[in-house]
Amino acid sequence: MGLFGVFFYNICFFNGLQTVPAGRASMVASMQPMFVFLFSALVWGEKVTPLKIGGLLVSLAGAVLVLSQGEPGRLFAKGLNSGDLWILGCAVSWVVYTLLGRTVMGKMPAVAATAYSTWIGTLGLVGYAALQPVPEAPWSATVWLASAFLGLGGTTLAFLLYLKGIGQIGPSRASIFINLVPVFGVVLSSLFLGEAISGATLLGGAIVIAGVRMLNR
Repeated sequence: MGLFGVFFYNICFFNGLQTVPAGRASMVASMQPMFVFLFSALVWGEKVTPLKIGGLLVSLAGAVLVLSQGEPGRLFAKGLNSGDLWILGCAVSWVVYTLLGRTVMGKMPAVAATAYSTWIGTLGLVGYAALQPVPEAPWSATVWLASAFLGLGGTTLAFLLYLKGIGQIGPSRASIFINLVPVFGVVLSSLFLGEAISGATLLGGAIVIAGVRMLNR
């Protein structure tokens, strides 16, 4: 869990954000419940219905629309750029974390699982950071505050609540709440980062959310 949910996820996430706008990256996160459903069906034999298959295809269509910005042919002409692939790596890492979390929840409390996985993932990130060039600009108070929020709010608290949710309602139902990420991501990236919201992004995001709702009915 520490390897995939903390170490790999953060490496993929921050490398992806270097070239992918935050709003668009949050839309790609909507694919995570779809992946969770697929693996849950394969690993634990979760029931597969025509409605869920339809939701899977609808979600995939929405993701393609977001990634291609309304021009699906671009995905096949030039392929995904490196930023898109990094963000997709986030989705895969989170799926593994979710499935492992379901197994761990039957053996230890959510607080302990979050603590152990966070410590292990942090050790990996420290080693990775030591290999990177030292930033030329000194860290400001704003950077330290943002880093503290990412560690305490975006990782520790969020992971703890997510694991508790998995333990009580299962991975498929818990993962559906990830679809609130693009809603907040697009709105906040527009308000605070000044990112433009394209029609393709809004339409694609709505299609993804509608598909995942079908998938989890």
